[in-house]
Amino acid sequence: MIEKLIRDAAIIFSLIPLKKSVSSYQLAKRIFGVNGYELKKKDIWLRKWFRKYARLGLFEEKVVDGKTYYTIKHENVVWGNGKIFVKTPENQTLEIDLGKIFMLRVKEKWLIFQLE
Repeated sequence: MIEKLIRDAAIIFSLIPLKKSVSSYQLAKRIFGVNGYELKKKDIWLRKWFRKYARLGLFEEKVVDGKTYYTIKHENVVWGNGKIFVKTPENQTLEIDLGKIFMLRVKEKWLIFQLE
C-alpha cells in the first residue's frame, strides 16, 4: 500500500510542470518510453490510474473528439518547505520543520510526503 502511494505521488509530481492537458497515451509514451503492445498496456494502466485520481479530485477530465485529456488541478497539489505545529499534553505548541514536502489534497484531506 505505501509503495503504491509513493509511486503515485512520484507520477503526480512529474506531472506538475505540465501546463496543458495530456492524454494517457501521450503520457505513457513520455514516461515509459515503450512502443507497440507495451505502450498499449501502459496506456490502459494510466487511463485507469487517471480515472481513479480524477474521482478523488486531483485531475480534471476533458473529452475532445472522443479522446480524453487530463489536467492536474494545481490547487490540490502543493510543494515546498513545510512546518507543522503540534500541541503537547502541557498545552505548549511545538513547531516541527519538515523540510521539503509534497502535499496532495484528496477528498478534502491532505496527504503529506516528506522529500528530505
